[in-house]
Amino acid sequence: MGFTLRLRPLRNTVLSLAERVASIPATPTQLAGLFAATVIVRNLLESMAAGNLFPVPAFVFHFPIAYVFPMAFLTVLLHLLSGYSLRKLLKLMVFAWTLTLLPPFLDYLLGTTSAIGYFPLQKGNALHFLLNFFNPSVELQGTTAGIRIEAAIGCLLAGVFAWSVAPDRRFLRGIGTSVIFAPVFLFFFTRHSLVHLLTVDIFPYAETLQEYYQWHAATAPHFTGSLHYTAFIVDLVPVTLILAWFYRRLYPDSFSAALRSLRSRAWVLAVPPAGTLCFAAASGGSITFADAVSAAGAFMSSTLLVASSAAENRVAWTMRAMALAAAAAVGWPTSAFLVLGVSMAMLPGPAWVPGSLSAASAFLVACSPAGLSWGAWFPVPVLLCGLAGAAGKWPVGSAAAAAAAVAVLLAGPSGTTSYREHFTGLFDAVSRNGRLDMSLQLAREMAASGGDILNLGKAELEAGNEDRALWCYGIASKMDGTSTDAYRLGLNLALAREDEDAFDRLMDDVMSDEELRREMDIGSIMLARASSRGDTLFIRRAIEMAGPSPQLFHAFSTACAASGDPERASAYAAAALSHPDARAGQYAWAIILTASTGGDFDSLFRAGMDRFPRSTAIMRARLMVPLSLSEPPDREDLLDRVLKLQPASPAVLRTAALWSLGAGRFRDATDYSVRAIAATGEPDAALLLAACTAADAAGDSTVLDAMASYARSMFPGDPAFLRYLEVPAPGDGP
Repeated sequence: MGFTLRLRPLRNTVLSLAERVASIPATPTQLAGLFAATVIVRNLLESMAAGNLFPVPAFVFHFPIAYVFPMAFLTVLLHLLSGYSLRKLLKLMVFAWTLTLLPPFLDYLLGTTSAIGYFPLQKGNALHFLLNFFNPSVELQGTTAGIRIEAAIGCLLAGVFAWSVAPDRRFLRGIGTSVIFAPVFLFFFTRHSLVHLLTVDIFPYAETLQEYYQWHAATAPHFTGSLHYTAFIVDLVPVTLILAWFYRRLYPDSFSAALRSLRSRAWVLAVPPAGTLCFAAASGGSITFADAVSAAGAFMSSTLLVASSAAENRVAWTMRAMALAAAAAVGWPTSAFLVLGVSMAMLPGPAWVPGSLSAASAFLVACSPAGLSWGAWFPVPVLLCGLAGAAGKWPVGSAAAAAAAVAVLLAGPSGTTSYREHFTGLFDAVSRNGRLDMSLQLAREMAASGGDILNLGKAELEAGNEDRALWCYGIASKMDGTSTDAYRLGLNLALAREDEDAFDRLMDDVMSDEELRREMDIGSIMLARASSRGDTLFIRRAIEMAGPSPQLFHAFSTACAASGDPERASAYAAAALSHPDARAGQYAWAIILTASTGGDFDSLFRAGMDRFPRSTAIMRARLMVPLSLSEPPDREDLLDRVLKLQPASPAVLRTAALWSLGAGRFRDATDYSVRAIAATGEPDAALLLAACTAADAAGDSTVLDAMASYARSMFPGDPAFLRYLEVPAPGDGP
């Protein structure tokens, strides 16, 4: 009794504080804002400690749900253990969650160097983790000292709170709460490793947890952050169930009304499983853990969409927002169909119209991870699922429609296409944006997944890898050598290799086929050939037939330069610029030619910059003029500007390296050479020679040795690099 009396002031303080916080005026939106601000500040603090801002998949998806899940679950647990009002407890937990800002500060004060994250739980270290979690002196990966101090404080505060507010058996409830909270905290700091341990025998084996979470085989991976999206969906599933429980406890009348409405059209709930069955059939059983999670995310998004039609407006939009988050984590096709479904659910007219159309969209959402290569049979299950959603119009046939949809889906398409479609779409996107460095790797991924090898050949040729392009063309010719793309690749490859016989043979085939001749741009190909061969007669005839154009004048200028006539080349380059459709690259070419003939290149430069402000091509041409004339470089302001505009461009870095070398800034030249080589798949001999010269002049023997060795491996027959090597290559002699 005396002990209880001594603790009464503590209990009164806790009760008073809880009531004060519960009485703070705050709308649900404001509480959501407080929680979001807490999570964002915590992420920013961790980002500052790590030295870089977390990427979008982590910052927007993975890490926020990693705080929502424990807060929601701990709220349920504390409500059940203490008997405290759920509505008040949710408000208290939002304010109490600001304590999660504590670990980064504690780690800073304690000098912790490891990053905050998850503990990599395995069977061999589970006992060590369990025994030492609350011992901050023992270093545990991911669970820093600050994290474990926070967990200990959380267990203590939860126990004190339960003891203070419990209506009966307060000591038992308080002690029990602290004891139960301890393993719950352990679960949240290891849950993804636990998921791995519990499911690893079901799905294909992966060496690491990271690979396990981002290995897609039957579904499309995200371009970046696949692990974060998978973790988000894994956490979103229990969060959705907890929020449904909150809805039932806090708004029982609304929940009951929604449940009755859904029961009246219960067969619409067969639509999401039907779509998931479609995905399962399409996958052919080759499903990884990440594939299964993507399918689960699409299923949940589809289910929330169909269920939202039975809820009141505010709850319906909450469900749709969660469905959109799940769809976004799965991928773009799923998101697109989800947005379609939400739009369909809002259509005017009789209830069966939006009901049937949104149900059909929900089917597309659920099966979307399988890809978009649908067979002729596909409209059948879509139509049947639409009928299932129109229960108010066809109440008798709804069950049969949904069942038939499932039966049709059991056959499903054969093979998986989503993975290949993913890389095809990415290749198209990055190619349209001129990202050759990325398009080459994506073309390789696409070909490796069974996609079009001609795209790989085009990407290899654009990257200057003629041997690999020739190999791709040889393989593609055996598969479909008569296609327009195959002939186009063959002609461009023949031009690049200066193989006249191959070019003439392919051109004869094209000219003898009317359909090929119509589909291919023969004129541009022949123009490129004439330019490279210096065939001014052909280009002159083209000008006479088609009329003057900057492209033809530029081609004539290139042909004149190739045939050793710089004066005429300069004149036709200037003629190209007089046309209103002239391009920045043609100004750059004209600047170089004008400088070589002693003309006023600066006036051309100013005219080009007036017409194409901040064109890096024109600025690079002007920077290279003094170097082409063996004069000291100038216009350092232009160099600074192009480096700020395109700091990772191979062409800009090459210009910066040559400019710095000419200016005697050998350390800068070495640095820019290294960066230019890093940005280039296969650097040419001139860039490597500039790098060796700069490193040698700067006295950097380590970089020089690396550069010279690399250059010799790339160009073993080039004597320019011999003097930079201390030891000649075997077989080269003294």
